[in-house]
Amino acid sequence: MKGARLDNRQWVAKLAAGIVPGCALALAVMAVVGALCHTTGSPMTLSAQFLLWLAGLLWAVILSGCFLFRSGGWAWG
Repeated sequence: MKGARLDNRQWVAKLAAGIVPGCALALAVMAVVGALCHTTGSPMTLSAQFLLWLAGLLWAVILSGCFLFRSGGWAWG
């Protein structure tokens, strides 16, 4: 680990690893939390607004975290 450096040689694979599974994970978390909160489909309720912001924030964190991996394969794993 002494010579390991972070680089962006495989940024397309890392970006795809953040977008595709990150979207699926964010939507899955949104569905589970929505079922636990007994929210309705109306976007005017506070619980629906919370779910919308939660999904966006979670997806941004996942997308940003994918660039911390060494390679695109590690990011997909």
